[in-house]
Amino acid sequence: MIESGVMGPNKRLPFFVEPHEEVERGFDSLMKFFAAEPEWVDSRLCCHGALLFRGFALSKPTHFRASRIPSRVRERFAAKGVAYIQNLRSRSVPGPGKSWQETFETDKTSVAEKRKRPYRASF
Repeated sequence: MIESGVMGPNKRLPFFVEPHEEVERGFDSLMKFFAAEPEWVDSRLCCHGALLFRGFALSKPTHFRASRIPSRVRERFAAKGVAYIQNLRSRSVPGPGKSWQETFETDKTSVAEKRKRPYRASF
């Protein structure tokens, strides 16, 4: 069971999702929720543009990689021409944002190339 709602004065963002009870904070509980309620997740994502998951025990990078947007949602964004672009700098170049080394958790370009392949991202 989860609790959800809108924070802030505009009543649209951020739309938050949080566990109702302590026992539901685990990664497995969140994945079960995604599997059991895909229409609910899709409709809130399309209506609000983003979902803020707070209070869940997501502590490892693999937890975040597993929380993928369902393909039908990605396809709807692609059909509308929506794309997510993230410009990554090299660690040796000062500037805002994360470096590609931090993002891909490696200093080897070959490893970064392999990790980005499933996302069809260019490097």
